[in-house]
Amino acid sequence: MAREMAHEKVEQLRASASEYCEDGRDKVQQVERSFEQFVRQQPFKSILIAAGVGMLLGGLWMRR
Repeated sequence: MAREMAHEKVEQLRASASEYCEDGRDKVQQVERSFEQFVRQQPFKSILIAAGVGMLLGGLWMRR
């Protein structure tokens, strides 16, 4: 009886984890599509942002 209940609970947790993983994957794909759309609509601004982030990260990295 307890073994069956534990097995049932494990299956429920597995299904929930699988569902969360799928939801996360969908959200990442949505962000990726939004990012691609922004880059296509505003390529110059995207290049400037990327250059700024690169300079910031490069500056932080060189300090170490």
